[in-house]
Amino acid sequence: MHSPAGWDAWNRAPRFRKALALAVWTVTMLSLFYLGYLDLDYSARMPAEPQPATGRVYVFHYKNQILYVTAAEQRRHSAATYVFRISWLTSVVTFLMLRRRSSDRAA
Repeated sequence: MHSPAGWDAWNRAPRFRKALALAVWTVTMLSLFYLGYLDLDYSARMPAEPQPATGRVYVFHYKNQILYVTAAEQRRHSAATYVFRISWLTSVVTFLMLRRRSSDRAA
């Protein structure tokens, strides 16, 4: 007997969900490592006093230290923070949805 075309797509869905979860997890981990790199780089390299000649006049708080960065460095850190937070939230939602779908099939 011939199966409907929709069944083929349904059978591939678990593979798609796993690939999606792996992609979301990968983006989350890469953004975490990049944010960690920026934190360590800024703490080791940025001055503790403003340097108007280099443009490092924007305050950057790092573990009870006040460092000074340029506007571009401040935007880079803010963007990395937002990407990590959004990807972390997306990964939590993705894994909760996958867990719920797998427990629905087990019952």
